[in-house]
Amino acid sequence: MSVNRLLWPVPVLAGWLLVLIQTAFAQPPSQLRTLLQQAPDRYPALKARAYEADALRQQSAVLRTARLPTLDATAQANVATYNNLTGMFYPTSLLPISGPPSTGNQFSPVTGTAAGLLMNWSPMTFGAVDSRIAVAQAELAVKLAQTADEKLRIQVATAQAYLDALLGDELNRLAGQNSSRTDSLLRQVQALVVQGLRPEVDTALVVTEFSRAEIEQINTRNRASEARLKLAEWLARPDTVLTLTDTTLLTRLPGGRGDTNTVAHPTEQVFQRQIDVETARVGQIRRQFAPRLTFWGTTYARGSGVDYQGQVNALDGLVFSRFNYGLGAHLLVPLLHGTERSALLTQQDFRVKAANEQLAQTRLTLDTQRRSARLLRQQAEEIARQMPRQVGAARQALVGLQSRYASGLVSLTDVLQAQYTLLRAESDQKATILAVWRGRLLEAYAEGNINLFLQVLN
Repeated sequence: MSVNRLLWPVPVLAGWLLVLIQTAFAQPPSQLRTLLQQAPDRYPALKARAYEADALRQQSAVLRTARLPTLDATAQANVATYNNLTGMFYPTSLLPISGPPSTGNQFSPVTGTAAGLLMNWSPMTFGAVDSRIAVAQAELAVKLAQTADEKLRIQVATAQAYLDALLGDELNRLAGQNSSRTDSLLRQVQALVVQGLRPEVDTALVVTEFSRAEIEQINTRNRASEARLKLAEWLARPDTVLTLTDTTLLTRLPGGRGDTNTVAHPTEQVFQRQIDVETARVGQIRRQFAPRLTFWGTTYARGSGVDYQGQVNALDGLVFSRFNYGLGAHLLVPLLHGTERSALLTQQDFRVKAANEQLAQTRLTLDTQRRSARLLRQQAEEIARQMPRQVGAARQALVGLQSRYASGLVSLTDVLQAQYTLLRAESDQKATILAVWRGRLLEAYAEGNINLFLQVLN
């Protein structure tokens, strides 16, 4: 057996070992990223937008049916006066009338029946249907843009709620640590009082501070619960039991900016599509006054209780006695509508101009939001870089003052103040780190692309 054959499993085993090592040390997927991908599909408001878009998409199909012929059937039986006229006219809501004329006005009733089929077909609309379809498609584009805008808002609100819940849990944990520190201080003070090294009033001061720390923990727990309720609402979850696993967001700052955004903001796209709608309506107005050509055909039957000699046979009117048909073309040319057409076009022109100005205002607002989000994020980053020094100094000061208090060199008030300063510094550090993440989130929202935030999560 050759050496190569003996050694062939070694590369395979090495490859599998490398895969196992990479899997073991690979960073787990971000929980927030997963939630942001799932939240829009669960939120009822976005589902409503999607259904509205489906309805508008169906509107175009409905309008296309205007080119198809229609066929309507009708039948009736009646009792009416004897008087009648001969002839036929284009059938609208009235049925054609046939029969001999009466010799005079006779108001005695006779029976009559009628049934017929009426077909209408307008294969040539001179662009009227096309213009209506163009408006419907433009309105669909607006609804799709609004859906994308709503999806972005839901994702940003969900991320905000997640960060709030994460901070609420962390502040509750820090408040618990502060209660534990106060409890330890209380035992220390009680021991010193027993030894006669500290006055009895120090015990009362620490008990007061311990009670205040417990109340603070209750308040932070309630705020954390409220944040979880808001997160559950955005996630469309019936419960608030969700273990937040992206705790590293509390200890690290986001990395560099992701890829440059190349898409227009969804809000901007909404107003761009609205301009398209108003422009399409200009074409609809122009086609509104175009000629209309309709082909029609009808066949019908009549029965009358009056025969051709004018004799009344009441029950004979319940059966058909005359059968007819008719074919024709109907051309309608609107005349003397120039003033109305001009006024409508002028009105629509103002609407197009208004839509353009709304787009300009939206772009101005979005640009301001981008600048503001960038400034807030930069300010939060500068503060976050200073917070470790502040927390370290506050912790060192507390340890030193506790030692000096045990030696009788400082008062209990100094220790309590240092302990409160440490709690505030720890809380502000976590809030500042999350403020940087919020700044990144607001920048992504101002750019209209949530991926710019997702790229810095891992």
